[in-house]
Amino acid sequence: MHGGDIAIISPSKLVSRHRYVLLAIALSVFVWAPLTYPGYFQAHSGFVPFFNLLHLSGIPLSLGWMPSIATHYDPLRSDGYLAYYLARLLLASGMTVISGIKVVFALSWVLGTLGMYWWLRRPLGAAGACLAALVYSYLPYRIAAVYVRGAWGEALCLGLIPLGFATALGMHSHKLPRRSLVLSSLAWLLIGLSQLGLGLWAFLCLLSWWALSGDWRIRFRPVLAAGGGCVGATIFSLWTAGWHTRTGGEDFFNHFLYPAQLVSPYWGFGASRPGWNDGLSLGLGLAPVALAFVTLFLLLKQARTKHKHSSPAEIEHADSLHSERVSWKAPLLTAAGLILLTLPVSAPFWRLSSLFQLLTYPWQLIGLAGMCLSVAAGGVLHLRSRLCMPSIQAVLIGFVLLASYSYLQPRYSQYVPAGEPQASWGGYQILLLEAYVEVEIPSTAAGLPVSTSGRLPLDEYGAPRPGDILHLILTWQATKSLERDLKLFAHLLDTSEILLSQADPLLGAAANPEVPGKDYLTSQWELGRLIVTDTAIYVPGDAPSGPYHIAVGLYESETGQRWPVDDTDDDKITLDLSRQDNL
Repeated sequence: MHGGDIAIISPSKLVSRHRYVLLAIALSVFVWAPLTYPGYFQAHSGFVPFFNLLHLSGIPLSLGWMPSIATHYDPLRSDGYLAYYLARLLLASGMTVISGIKVVFALSWVLGTLGMYWWLRRPLGAAGACLAALVYSYLPYRIAAVYVRGAWGEALCLGLIPLGFATALGMHSHKLPRRSLVLSSLAWLLIGLSQLGLGLWAFLCLLSWWALSGDWRIRFRPVLAAGGGCVGATIFSLWTAGWHTRTGGEDFFNHFLYPAQLVSPYWGFGASRPGWNDGLSLGLGLAPVALAFVTLFLLLKQARTKHKHSSPAEIEHADSLHSERVSWKAPLLTAAGLILLTLPVSAPFWRLSSLFQLLTYPWQLIGLAGMCLSVAAGGVLHLRSRLCMPSIQAVLIGFVLLASYSYLQPRYSQYVPAGEPQASWGGYQILLLEAYVEVEIPSTAAGLPVSTSGRLPLDEYGAPRPGDILHLILTWQATKSLERDLKLFAHLLDTSEILLSQADPLLGAAANPEVPGKDYLTSQWELGRLIVTDTAIYVPGDAPSGPYHIAVGLYESETGQRWPVDDTDDDKITLDLSRQDNL
């Protein structure tokens, strides 16, 4: 093309050029399709993102805001600001809070797919980049981060990291210096703002990749710009948090993995527990591991064949040409190093380096290791051109999808809180989402000779009277594991604070969400699961006329020690029965 000539691309060539990226986007739909179900899934984070996004949407925009509703914000380990501000933009367009959160989750998958393809399109070819993007999209760890843990900051971070690698390693900086530097700095700034600790670990992986790739001089400036973006995210996050971080609430060194867990097909919704019998799925996934091993086998076979049939000069020339396209040491060795850091043998490194302060658990590195294995998986189509036949590609893609398809079954609920939680206990271990009272309908009121099983909400029934039977309906959610069974106390008091009646059941008695009528005590509660308890309270027939109120709190059954209510100086909350809207 010369001078002002304009190149015209035919529609068929345009479709052909982009068919693989369109295929990757289309086939990634299955992984985020469950987000389109009505309601919200019961994840470990509970409704904490909902509460804080609701709070953010109700105040003037401020750079000093940080998540503080039902959570202890840590600028290194907690979900960062980016997910909240993206969702707030969506709310400004009229979207609901729940929909905004789910769109951000879906966006994390779309960005991850596009980022992997953009990064690997040149070194692996379109077919290899498409396969790698799908392997990354269907990583079991990423699926668990969304549908089991509800870690939307971490999910967004994992979606942005391939874009960060693409800007730092995948662009020709000698041709587009300013553009590549700006894009690299911006991408890594956003990565740090989505989940700072994991973003800094991703930058360490970038440095490892850069060192192993052999093109230090060409990529130096974009990698340096990426570091500048991470520094910017770190400064901003620490500034908003008052230049301090919180001490990790979990014992980092008790959550190393056993090698069997890395290849286990187990899928569960439980919390991470010390030891081999973890309640959470922490495997690398069948597809990335199997395809990465196939790539390694092809590399070894290629090296053996090349050295057997070629002269030394031909070998050196072939190696130089191949190194310009792919340096397989980078993904394979980086993945191996990350996997090693999730095992107990790496404990001395974590202690000496103090890098454990960036993460809550060592197994959070599985997401980064999975990305490296996804790159290696895409090499199957790059190294063996005969595998690029449409039929073989279809088999490989089907294998990737089917290997993780059974994991796409989140536990949904149609319940949506009306606002912030009523109360919480144990440092936000247990959240009381909703409280309301129903009154059994007396037989005389129903005009029947026998009592009825019907109830009326308090706002329809009116003020309770002596002789009534009240039912206190409480909706609970745990965001951290509980080791002991707690009891609930519900004290009916008059205006003089005289105790008229009380109920002290084990919290969760007859409240099993799967088996009605069966106990589901607090030591059994799964994180994020909605628990509804029904406690009957009798108003004595000789009680003075109201108004009444109910004092509600928690205590340990063995010691009788009451748990204080979070963010208050009291050990109970008060429900005013004279006004149902105060409950």
